Parts: sequence; C-alpha cells; structure tokens
Amino acid sequence: MIIGIDATSVMGHSGIEVYARELIRGISALQLDDVKLVLLGRRRRGNQLTEFFGDQVEVRPVIPHDLMLGEHLRPISRILQNIIWKSNTRDVDIVHMPGNALWRLPSNKYVVTIHDVFPLMP
Repeated sequence: MIIGIDATSVMGHSGIEVYARELIRGISALQLDDVKLVLLGRRRRGNQLTEFFGDQVEVRPVIPHDLMLGEHLRPISRILQNIIWKSNTRDVDIVHMPGNALWRLPSNKYVVTIHDVFPLMP
C-alpha cells in the first residue's frame, strides 16, 4: 500500500505541523514491509524533507508556490497545483491531508484531519 501525505506544512512549530511530522515518524518507525510512505511537498522544501526524514520515506517535492505567477494570478496557480498534485498521486492508494486545507482535490481516497473546530462553535 502506498500512503501519500501532504507535507506542505510539516517543518514548522505549530501544533498541526508537529502533529503531521510525528505522524510521519510514527508510521515510518513501524517499518511495515507492505507500506510505502510518500511525502508530497513544496519544491523549495524537498531537500529539507529528505534531510529530516531520510530514506524512511519517498519525498516528491512537486508542489509549486501559491504565488508562482504573482498575487493576481493565484487562482490560476491553484489550478496548476491541482493538476500537478493529481499527476503525482496517481499511484497512491490513500492520501492524508493533515493541515486543514482541502484546496488540493485528490483523485484517490483521502483522509483530512480537522483541527481547532472550537472557533466555529461559540
């Protein structure tokens, strides 16, 4: 089984980033022969992800920056990001998106972790 993880927000210090990072570490520490972890991250962070997680995971630094075409063309950048995302997750069985953002629409099965719902509920 190939498990993809949206790694666009795993290297910071917020709760979501720590959660995602530790989830990746925990799954990779299980050393399951029939499970392969694939991290899908931003192009500029590919080396950082590889250095941090080592050979425990496959890193695919494929997602360009939101502002690659400038602020005014951000909607087009998002469309391009979705196309790139889908083309790089075709072989993935399930994708986990730990960071609340569902702007990428996976073409396969996915799990989204919802954090901090309490601000929505008075």
